[in-house]
Amino acid sequence: MRGATPDPGFVADLEYLENRDLDLSVRLGAMLAFNALMITIGTHPISASPGAPLSLDAGAQPV
Repeated sequence: MRGATPDPGFVADLEYLENRDLDLSVRLGAMLAFNALMITIGTHPISASPGAPLSLDAGAQPV
């Protein structure tokens, strides 16, 4: 690799793989963030001030 200039086809393949790896890393990061958001939404109840349309009264609505 140090002695001669690499073949242009090899350089093109290497650049393709580098870009593909970056693309997959971004996609996996986005999927991880989306899954974390979905878990957070599912495990945290809606919080709103008392009397708001989305507020829950635990005594009156035990379910």
